[in-house]
Amino acid sequence: MKISIGWITRKRCVQFTYSVCSFVQNANNPQNLELLFSIDNDDVDTLDAIKQMTPFLNVSGVKIKTLINERMGYDHMDKYHRNAGKNFTGDCLICPSDDVFCITNGWDDVLKEAVEPYLDEPALIQTQ
Repeated sequence: MKISIGWITRKRCVQFTYSVCSFVQNANNPQNLELLFSIDNDDVDTLDAIKQMTPFLNVSGVKIKTLINERMGYDHMDKYHRNAGKNFTGDCLICPSDDVFCITNGWDDVLKEAVEPYLDEPALIQTQ
């Protein structure tokens, strides 16, 4: 099962980098991950952070998509999410905040087990 993870971020490079790397490092099968980074077209700091993470991500076997958006601001987060929803190719999409860190080893297998029975129907898994 392919899992897409979409981050929306702006100039929070340290938190964003730790978040992304925590999900990749704790996945049992990082080659089955698709990472979508949704950033504003004027956010060169985050684009540089993505470039710096790329060697680690490439070694892990993940697929990367950087979605460059016109700057819409925090009031239009739904539009950033909609863009991620239009561009993901996985069997499911999760959208953590750029300051959410994964501490569960094998989280991808846990998610796969929870989601696979519902792949043919719409499902929402809400974090608590």
